[in-house]
Amino acid sequence: MAATRRFRWWKLILLAVAGFLLCGLAIVTVFVEREADYTLQSLSAGVEGEPKALILYHPSRDAHFTDELSLAVAECLKAAGYAVDRATLTGATPDQPKGYRLLVVVSNTCFWTPDLPTLRYLRRARLDGLPTVGVIAGAGATSRSQRVLEELLSRRGRP
Repeated sequence: MAATRRFRWWKLILLAVAGFLLCGLAIVTVFVEREADYTLQSLSAGVEGEPKALILYHPSRDAHFTDELSLAVAECLKAAGYAVDRATLTGATPDQPKGYRLLVVVSNTCFWTPDLPTLRYLRRARLDGLPTVGVIAGAGATSRSQRVLEELLSRRGRP
């Protein structure tokens, strides 16, 4: 009788801990994956006739990793002769970028897949043959996330 009571208490404790962990995970997911406000920045004073590149990214909430990564990519593109704009991935991001010769998509990895703002954008984007580069940010296993991003970019980029 005492053993079944102890078992029942352990079961309740384990269920409470599991519920607490799931709630914490849900809160973190909502915080990290929430869309930022739409911003479009010109990171270089473009010279007439210079090719233009657009970097789309989902800003990191706490580590600012994709922010720094997108700025590093911008510096490389400027050194290669591009005028560079950078915009956040939101519902307001134009689904068909106009006037650009190159598109770079920088995405966080969340649960082995690109973050939700990136996925939502790429599901509605019409890139129509625009040369596109995907950059995945993440600690640990990012190979599945990279594959998902590559597949989406390939599908959306077909004219």
